[in-house]
Amino acid sequence: MSVNARVQFAQKAMIFRGRHEVLLVERLDDSGGTLRWELPGGRLQEGETLDEAFSREILEEVGINAISGKPVHVWAFSTDDGESVLALARDAIQWHGQLSLRYRDASERLGENRWFQISALPESIDENSRVAIARSMALIPRGEKEQKFSECVLCQVLDESPDAPIRTSMDQAQLPSEVLCESAFYVAVSDVAPLTPGHLLIVSREHTKGLFSGPRSHLVDLEGILEYCSARLQAIYGKRAIAFEHGACVSDQGCGISHAHLHVLPLEASLMGLAEDLSGWREYDSLESASDAVPPGTDYLLIVEGRVNVRLGSAPSQVLRRRISGFLGTEFWNWSDTVLLGRIPTDSITALHASWKLGHRHGGRE
Repeated sequence: MSVNARVQFAQKAMIFRGRHEVLLVERLDDSGGTLRWELPGGRLQEGETLDEAFSREILEEVGINAISGKPVHVWAFSTDDGESVLALARDAIQWHGQLSLRYRDASERLGENRWFQISALPESIDENSRVAIARSMALIPRGEKEQKFSECVLCQVLDESPDAPIRTSMDQAQLPSEVLCESAFYVAVSDVAPLTPGHLLIVSREHTKGLFSGPRSHLVDLEGILEYCSARLQAIYGKRAIAFEHGACVSDQGCGISHAHLHVLPLEASLMGLAEDLSGWREYDSLESASDAVPPGTDYLLIVEGRVNVRLGSAPSQVLRRRISGFLGTEFWNWSDTVLLGRIPTDSITALHASWKLGHRHGGRE
């Protein structure tokens, strides 16, 4: 349903990162004299639906692609010009991208955007934003507590630790961050031992052994960021992107790191074709439907090539990395060998980050 442009409606987005952070923007108040923190969002334009306006405003203000959920807080206010505005605060049920100021109009009264710990919101936050956040957090299933482990390589990457493997070859002046984009529950980073140019990892924010070990509801978020990353890689490299996981490392035989991560890379070959001799593959429509077929505490292999393919049971260590390496004729398949022998391809990683920033933007906007 479209809303008549003469009726002033505004929407605000609650964009959460994990369970502990929320995104806020600085905005000048109506008098134009004081900056205060509030939820990102804005007013409907003529002919827009509520959902269309929500997505457009969030992309324009913070550079993130977001899908709107249900309203959790409604309030009315009047501007200094005498306009009456009805405002809705809605959860972003799915989002992905990188924070950016690039789409803002020069006339907008906006400052910076920043992630805040929900337990430490700024004193200058708008009161209705504070109420909306509190109400939304009350509706989020708590599940298991987020855990991070100092000895886990991918926890180090997510924490931007100086002990992360990339820092053996590149300092922060050369590569300020490994992060390419992120969503509510996942972060995409460049692979430190890429099998092909453009090889990246989608990493769970929570320290969990496999992608199917976490809450089932997170898989919708994973499918969103996977679609986003695959489109970006195809636009940059001109090849279809495939994805795979060695999960869940219960027996510590299948993968090299016991922290859930999905490999995504451009590849001309079919990975299912390279792995067809491994018996027991089953095909599913989505990650959610596949998760129902993976019992807790079970090792598995996962390949996503349009359809979702799962094979239960243990497998040789990093077997899918080996198959791709064999097809490409590359020297190393084991990521740790690449790091320990000082073979991190810094030029390839730098090129991916540069292309990601300058290349095609998901959603058709440059």
